[in-house]
Amino acid sequence: MRFIRSGTIGILTYLACLLPVGTTVQSQQVTEIEPGLYSTGDLKASLRVTPQKKILLRSAASLSGSLKIESAKGETVSLSYRIQARTEGRKKGVDYIDLISVSLALVADEIRIEMRAPNPAPWEEDVEVGLVLAGLVVPPDCAIAIEAVSFDVTAKGPFREIVIPSSMGRLEVSNVIGKLDVTTANQRVLLQDITGEISASTTNANLTARSLSCRGKPAKFRNESGDIKIETVEGELNVRNRYGRTEISGFAPTGMGSFVRSSSGPVLVDIAGMTDSRLVIISEYEDVELRLPDNLSAALALTVDEDGTIDVSQIQFVADVVEHNHLNLRLGQGIGSISATVRGKGNILVHGEPGD
Repeated sequence: MRFIRSGTIGILTYLACLLPVGTTVQSQQVTEIEPGLYSTGDLKASLRVTPQKKILLRSAASLSGSLKIESAKGETVSLSYRIQARTEGRKKGVDYIDLISVSLALVADEIRIEMRAPNPAPWEEDVEVGLVLAGLVVPPDCAIAIEAVSFDVTAKGPFREIVIPSSMGRLEVSNVIGKLDVTTANQRVLLQDITGEISASTTNANLTARSLSCRGKPAKFRNESGDIKIETVEGELNVRNRYGRTEISGFAPTGMGSFVRSSSGPVLVDIAGMTDSRLVIISEYEDVELRLPDNLSAALALTVDEDGTIDVSQIQFVADVVEHNHLNLRLGQGIGSISATVRGKGNILVHGEPGD
């Protein structure tokens, strides 16, 4: 096996399953695209695969950059990318780029994309950087795992699965049918059109999710020092937030396992409809606001601490228990169940809205 070190992509030849199939690039013409930023041209690699195979993207911890992933009909995984270095002086830029390699290979039942760099990296942290800007096109319904801590990820499916166990980059994922499990820190998360098993978390940034179907298992959302905003969701939710606003609109709870917990941040939940399901909301030191359709059939249990108030307006109800800090109410036949509790300073506000 021999690499051709030139402006073309070297080929790893398949040797009767003794060696992986793949492509790699290790040396390219480098240009300065802006002061202090050096880059290769567009590089490409591809493999023919079946959609059932798992795709693993893995990066050295010293590399950062971006991953843009799309699905398209066919049986080909196509990779395009640029390798870049930000540093003073062309010689250093070229040397750093030569130390970074990208490979696409078929290993057993897995497609592997490896972005490699020396450990420790020769570039000075916070002053210099090694980068890979990659675009990936995969067959529909692939399962993708990403181990690239310092990369921003944009992924537009359909995908069967997206798993990002640990990240410090921005995440934007849409059209996943099966499983989504993503974790980042200090960066925003945007999710859209997700069905199945869902888990997402971040810190110090906003987490936004739209058009979710999470029947079977509660969708888990976690944030600290950032807002959570969920729009149009059917199924069960398990939401936990600290020091940020939690807003859930167009929520149709199913099952008995929906929980919203918040500390030091207000909570707004807008119910689109529910039957014999259960929702529990617990807040500490901030208000809870519930918006309910006027055709809702549910039992409400509302509790605040001594200094809190409960305000219910624009909806017809029957009061079963009335105390200075606790109300049990029935709307319609009282089929569903909603419990809201505020611990510490905070109020509960319940507003009726016209149903469909």
